[in-house]
Amino acid sequence: MHLYRLEKPEKSSEELSKMSLDELNNAGYTVFFQNDLPDDFHLICCMAKSAAVTAEYIDLEKICEDYEIPAGSRIIGESCSFQEIGYTFRLPKEEQCDQKHIDIPMDQVRAKYVYEKKTDAYCIKCEEIAYWRKRYDIQSALHDASEIAIQNCGYYPMTDDMWDALRKWDKKTYNRLAHYKYDNSCIIVYHEWY
Repeated sequence: MHLYRLEKPEKSSEELSKMSLDELNNAGYTVFFQNDLPDDFHLICCMAKSAAVTAEYIDLEKICEDYEIPAGSRIIGESCSFQEIGYTFRLPKEEQCDQKHIDIPMDQVRAKYVYEKKTDAYCIKCEEIAYWRKRYDIQSALHDASEIAIQNCGYYPMTDDMWDALRKWDKKTYNRLAHYKYDNSCIIVYHEWY
């Protein structure tokens, strides 16, 4: 579990648009593509700058065609390793079986299904300001205080109720970070990844 301080990049859109995705990442930016920009980042969108970069995408339509996944199916599970990518699909009701799982070797994914496309990237300067490992008491308190259901890998702006929960469960961290509550130059977000 993390708290991140997000702020506007110090570089201009023009400067960012000249950088590759690797250069943006190496410069310490967190990069979101249009479809991946969290809904809760509407406050950050005005802070984020757009840069035209080349990104890799997986052609799911071609995968569905090649693996005979019926139209109307939707992905309900994904897995990825260095060796393969797996997808589990929920099939339409008219199919005899309601799910289908496929595993595709990574070399085949790269050769047949990966394509590059220029896309806008939204760059945010992201700094980790707190980290907890196995502090389920803090995790539960922040979940309970959040106005929306917290999902794994999501970014959630800290609300007043979440700050209050942090103060109750981890005073030391709260006292170290409380000044960010009133800092209009940045946004503090809660993030889980496991």
